[in-house]
Amino acid sequence: MKRTAQFFHCFEEDPLYRLGFAVIFLVGCVHRVIALSLPLVGDEVTTYLDYISQSFTTLISQNYIPNNHIFHSVLVFFTQKLLGDSLVTLRIPAFAAGVLVMPLGYFTARRFFGRQVALMTGVMLSASAPLVYFSAVARGYSIIILASLGLAVVADLLARRDETRLWTVLIVISVVGFYTIPVMLYPFGGIAVWMLWLFTLHEEFRSSIKAKKLVLSILATGAIVIVLYAPVIAGSGWDALTANQFVAPLPWADFLQSIRVEVPRIWTYLNNGSPYLVPSFCGAGLLLYILRPGNNNEHRKALIIITILWTVAVVLAQRVIGFERVWTFFIPFYIMYALAGWMQLGKVYLEGIQSSHFVVSACILAVVLSFISHSYQSSPLVRSSDGVREMAVFLSGVLRGSDIVVSEYENYYAAKYYFDRQSIQNRLLDGSSPWELGNPSGKIFMLLKNPKRVDVVASKIIHLADSYIVKIISQRQIVSGGVYLIEVEINIAE
Repeated sequence: MKRTAQFFHCFEEDPLYRLGFAVIFLVGCVHRVIALSLPLVGDEVTTYLDYISQSFTTLISQNYIPNNHIFHSVLVFFTQKLLGDSLVTLRIPAFAAGVLVMPLGYFTARRFFGRQVALMTGVMLSASAPLVYFSAVARGYSIIILASLGLAVVADLLARRDETRLWTVLIVISVVGFYTIPVMLYPFGGIAVWMLWLFTLHEEFRSSIKAKKLVLSILATGAIVIVLYAPVIAGSGWDALTANQFVAPLPWADFLQSIRVEVPRIWTYLNNGSPYLVPSFCGAGLLLYILRPGNNNEHRKALIIITILWTVAVVLAQRVIGFERVWTFFIPFYIMYALAGWMQLGKVYLEGIQSSHFVVSACILAVVLSFISHSYQSSPLVRSSDGVREMAVFLSGVLRGSDIVVSEYENYYAAKYYFDRQSIQNRLLDGSSPWELGNPSGKIFMLLKNPKRVDVVASKIIHLADSYIVKIISQRQIVSGGVYLIEVEINIAE
């Protein structure tokens, strides 16, 4: 019991800071609850229709694609079995993990850098648009973020302790991360190399016994992960994991070009929803922390440096830079180290500020930043649109015979989900690419964000005739939530 109390002691013993974080945590929770109403996005729909709505065996083994974050999908599968099939239950596991990122981020920063850095880290995590976004959509990235923070805390504890239960927790967290998404390799590898450096080269933490236990833990993690992925390997082959289109190495010329294009995009993504000067502020703070000599936390400084170097090495070895969202796990570390850099620089000034003033200012800042970052709902992160569910319900009552619905990309994936729930998914066609008209006698409905694109979508018809002219001769519109449902009659003259 005493050890348990010691473990949680550094979360926050100061009641004023506990209250301050409680307010910040509440602001972050409200922000995430609001985000739960975001429209469905393509990755969610694909995972739901192809895996979660299928059998458990299909979910863990068949036709694997990187879009299926297996551990997350398993959690959603059982959540929906227990609580029913709905948009909310689809998103509960990601939401729960995203909410837990805030206290664990605070706890990590508190342990590494003290309460002032921890409180400001809580502010930034509560308002970070990418973190809020992945707390609200049914993807596994919030689990990866949570696992990365948990791994860092356990690794830091193991630097000073040698307890079997901590080594066990280290293995469990690592396995959960890898079974969610293999990109866990980035945080896991960085933290593992850091621990190896501590146990073999650092004067204070050198321990051959711990180094051996670390190697055994890495081997145990690898073995368990291989066993868990065995159904995938048996059903889809090794290439599904190691040589799919998203991780296949690029030619060096293309890879170098992708660096020039993708790195600025990743930087913009990591700071999405932040006020204009915040990215520069955080970037400068991170450099300040890394470059400033005489730091009392030199071994913790090494963590961020080694993680960055490890990540660069892996990217160079793979010759591929992942999507922006792959790097979401880095946000909490980037934030807390950047804040530590600035607060160490202004240590003398901060010591003169009353705790109550600091805490109140942090709470106000949390509200302001959350309000600003709320604009992410209309950012490029969100590709679907509201009103699709209402259109699906309406169409389920009016579609007859050979009637079809054509939807462009912006609406297509949300439409797939809601059409499936209305049992009319076989009537839906993707209008972002050439589509088959089928029986010209049926009605044609177009589900569009912009009604002016009727002609563009109609021009993509594939018809059996060798030559034809498409002419829209009539249309009527129904509008709901920014989505246009347009009934068109098309005259095809060969």
